[in-house]
Amino acid sequence: MRVIVCIKQILKVGRVHLDDHNNLMRAGVPGMMNPADKQALELALTIKNQHPDTEIVALSMGPADFNQSLHQAMALGADRAVLLSSRAFGGADTLATAKTLVAGIQKLGGADLILFGSQAQDADTGQVGPLVATKLNLPQVTYMTDGTVDQERRLVAHRLVEQAQEEVTVALPAVGTVSAPDTADEYHYPSLHAIRVSMDTPVTVWDETDLELAPQEVGLKGSPTVVKRVFSPKQVERKHVQLPAAPQQAVDSLLEQLPVGIDLTEGGTHNE
Repeated sequence: MRVIVCIKQILKVGRVHLDDHNNLMRAGVPGMMNPADKQALELALTIKNQHPDTEIVALSMGPADFNQSLHQAMALGADRAVLLSSRAFGGADTLATAKTLVAGIQKLGGADLILFGSQAQDADTGQVGPLVATKLNLPQVTYMTDGTVDQERRLVAHRLVEQAQEEVTVALPAVGTVSAPDTADEYHYPSLHAIRVSMDTPVTVWDETDLELAPQEVGLKGSPTVVKRVFSPKQVERKHVQLPAAPQQAVDSLLEQLPVGIDLTEGGTHNE
């Protein structure tokens, strides 16, 4: 069985810088593995403990320094890692990112289970996993908190809903997105030996030529979404008015606060 874990490296800084297209500038900025993606890797390792014949492949798309998170994934237990990296991939929105990842997954020969973090801490869209599932025409389970693969090779998972959890069973192959834990206490940590071995293990790098993708299909050119402006919303001034305790006085005071032009008489209309 093969499990592919898609990993995004996010910026490990409090302030970010944007380029002329309002995309994050990542080169030379310290990075870290997206927490929800790390939890997806934890789930893959749990499945491997249950099914020792499982191969875990860490897959990422980004610049060369994304190798940091891929080596970390191998130190934690991934068997190998692949980085999709090219200047042509820069500026990709979620649709172009999904298209590139799908090409990478297909070049790997597919997988029984493809895992993502539910969303990245930087963009926070939660779209890439479901887009990949749609493009591959695979069933998907989103916002998973845990999961196992049973003896019939089905994914049995629990997923978050508003006030409860659902138990979902789907046949493999499938796609799952995994929610980040509330604390980092649930994460495993690699041994020093595992770190050394992972740093000596090369990461396979593929570009658009390897994936047989045309430049206009990927990156900024293949992205229908354009970020026109990035700004902080203005703070709305709010005023608290305490009404009198007596009902009639409270009503009179409330009416004084309402905008001029509202007719509250019987049969009146609301015109401002």
